[in-house]
Amino acid sequence: MPPLNLEFLLNASIGSIISNLDKIFKNLLQEIKSYLNLVSIYSNVQVIFRRNDKVGDKQKNNIINFGVERIQKNKYLTIYISNNYEKSIKIILLREAYKCFVPLELQENSVVNLFIDQKVEIDLHKSGFIEDWRDLRRKNLVSYDFMEAEFDRLEKFLKQGGTKNRPSPFQFFFSYIRENVDLI
Repeated sequence: MPPLNLEFLLNASIGSIISNLDKIFKNLLQEIKSYLNLVSIYSNVQVIFRRNDKVGDKQKNNIINFGVERIQKNKYLTIYISNNYEKSIKIILLREAYKCFVPLELQENSVVNLFIDQKVEIDLHKSGFIEDWRDLRRKNLVSYDFMEAEFDRLEKFLKQGGTKNRPSPFQFFFSYIRENVDLI
């Protein structure tokens, strides 16, 4: 399985990302599709950056949907990104791209979202605002006891790469949840 290449996202400026939002998101979907060896559950995804957005205020305490509003109809998804979270756009885009591979029944599952958020942290560890994201996430999503005991272990586990014959833990996780929705 090919490694995940996110250099185009990491090297892009915020302004460039906003100007080319749909193209960058489609590139992310393609990279993740190759990395996971899975297809997106949506046949069409549109990403829209909202200026002068009031939606962002509603999402402040909802870390799972932080900075976005999703509208889903059948296999179509529209993601509205609030301008209030412009500095976190790389994080939000990657998180939302990963979520396009999660079965609908598990989109709001906190464990699934914890895994995705942890992978986003790992993938974007060079990004400028990842520390703020990490602090926000840990404050709102993860219980203190879990964080103290297990959070660093989860990060080390998910950082493991796959081999030619064996998927990485994250690749296995996505395959598993797609095949076993009823068990989760």
